Amino acid sequence: MHRHPPWTDADPDDEASLARSIYDDLEEDAPPALRAAEDDAPRRFRAQAADAHGWAEAERACVQGLVAAAAGFARLDERLRLAPPAARRAARERLAVVQAARLLQAEAAPVDPWAMALDAARRRGRAGDEAPAMTLAHGLARRLAAARSAQDRWPAEPPETAQGRHCFVRAAALEQALRRADPDAAADAAVAAMRLAAGASSPGVFWGRASPGGGPGRGDARGGGARFAPLPLRRRAAGPEPEARLAAFLADLADGAADARAALDDLAAWRARADAAAAAMKGRTPARLVELLARRLALAAPEAARALGLSESAAGRALERLEAAGIAREMTGRGRFRTWRAAA
Repeated sequence: MHRHPPWTDADPDDEASLARSIYDDLEEDAPPALRAAEDDAPRRFRAQAADAHGWAEAERACVQGLVAAAAGFARLDERLRLAPPAARRAARERLAVVQAARLLQAEAAPVDPWAMALDAARRRGRAGDEAPAMTLAHGLARRLAAARSAQDRWPAEPPETAQGRHCFVRAAALEQALRRADPDAAADAAVAAMRLAAGASSPGVFWGRASPGGGPGRGDARGGGARFAPLPLRRRAAGPEPEARLAAFLADLADGAADARAALDDLAAWRARADAAAAAMKGRTPARLVELLARRLALAAPEAARALGLSESAAGRALERLEAAGIAREMTGRGRFRTWRAAA
């Protein structure tokens, strides 16, 4: 396993060092209908209270899976928590974009992470029209990466259905309740569940209730960490019974955390290789571009130029040098809109 982190001690320990992202404002672009649906989620969740006994039994039956899922997620959470703030923010955004694309791919929507990254790179600092699927994808990523969400307005303890249960159990119950209430909102239900599941990352809430205000926002109060618990692209099918649903959900959480850690490992391996290659090049620009590529899924020449104080043509030529060295990969081949990503 690669141990080299995708950041360095020389990184500024300040999120302000990273240019503004289109995912910074959670609700700025959220459609009113989506906000209304999120506000209505607590009522729909309460409607499923008849399953309370079933979820309690499910938790007792799935202890082994619960421990495995919690351990896997804790490793991801700790890795992000220990990262410098700017690198942590970039990693969260990367994971959120990949997860949002996965959710829509599961619904056969024509969205992939690189298309999202390319669209985001072109839209930074400007507004623009985009396809409905891309709008939805960016909205999902924004909700996953944001420090707060509509979910943070819910009661600290979910209603009777899973009251007092581990956060992963409550998240599984929440997802089932929301999908029953609106079968066409599978992605929204998954986002809500992933955000709620992230509240299980602290040992203080491993067995028992989350503290008031716990959940996604709590991670930031203790210095960062994961804001959602990732899920895999291909999820396990399960029947409606709580035990079957929970067993599948826990296995999915374990797989999702493993996938996320592997993605960070790949980035770390690329960073070690890129740092070595940049060190052999003249000037500071190659190393600074490596830093930018580590923090963006996609980097357009205009953004690189603004960040480094170069002309667009100079930034483009510098990125081409990294491409020739096998560090960067050009994604478009189109004039001034050429965009690169890490060749990880």
